[in-house]
Amino acid sequence: MSTFPEVTWQPPSALPLFGEMVQGILDEVLEFQATLEEGYGRLLSFDAPTFLRIADTYREHDYWIRVWTEQFRRWKGAKFSPVERALLGRLEAELKAAQPVVVAVMARTRDLVQAYIVDTGRADVGLLEGALALRRFELLEGWTPAS
Repeated sequence: MSTFPEVTWQPPSALPLFGEMVQGILDEVLEFQATLEEGYGRLLSFDAPTFLRIADTYREHDYWIRVWTEQFRRWKGAKFSPVERALLGRLEAELKAAQPVVVAVMARTRDLVQAYIVDTGRADVGLLEGALALRRFELLEGWTPAS
């Protein structure tokens, strides 16, 4: 049974499309990580829907990084031109670098939810849903944040 049962694996000719999807993901997650760090000092600028959006977005990023990494692994023996092989190598490196940043964003978001609840004394349903979504991600994906 596949880890990604709903995924249709693509032929090597789809490499340019994957290039468009993957390029820039590292910059995007690094930029958002910096934004989260800035927000840590301004907890009141967050709310439950924001935490839920972050959790959903970064769970989805994690999923697609895993899918793309598996797709690239499946292409290892394929015939590529030197230019295509170099592109594939750059994309693999970008995914490898982005994965721990995505995990760090999830961990920091979890920390923010907890700090928000403690600092404000507010624990509405949305916040609790966000905290539970992050916890489910930890349990289902085998994700463990760096402390």
